[in-house]
Amino acid sequence: MVAQRANIEAQVVLDVHAVNCRGPNRMPLTQDLAVGVVAHAAWQSLQLPVDAVHVTVAASGAPPDESPSILTSDELADRFGPGPSGVVWPVSERSDERIWVLLPLAYFAAGVAMLLVVRRLQRAGVVVVLLRR
Repeated sequence: MVAQRANIEAQVVLDVHAVNCRGPNRMPLTQDLAVGVVAHAAWQSLQLPVDAVHVTVAASGAPPDESPSILTSDELADRFGPGPSGVVWPVSERSDERIWVLLPLAYFAAGVAMLLVVRRLQRAGVVVVLLRR
């Protein structure tokens, strides 16, 4: 079984590909049962939440089905219980642009604080000398 997180449009999706799924008796599983087993294993092993799980199952040596079985996080939670906690943030919404606003504000605040410290030291009689080359 190979699983990979992907971003499809505004959703975070876990793509899971499995080959040659067998039951406890070593007999090959039917397509529907294999999808359920693989989806359950993927859902229970997640560490970060996703919007959906896309499952593709193939028999040994056979090409996988053209279209994966798509299970939403709500369907998976109903069938297999709660998955990982947290909110899913698509990549387009996760990029933190606020840092580029906060950085100049932080530099400005540090500059003002340094000026206030220097003024207070001057009033106390401390001489501040800046050497420049």
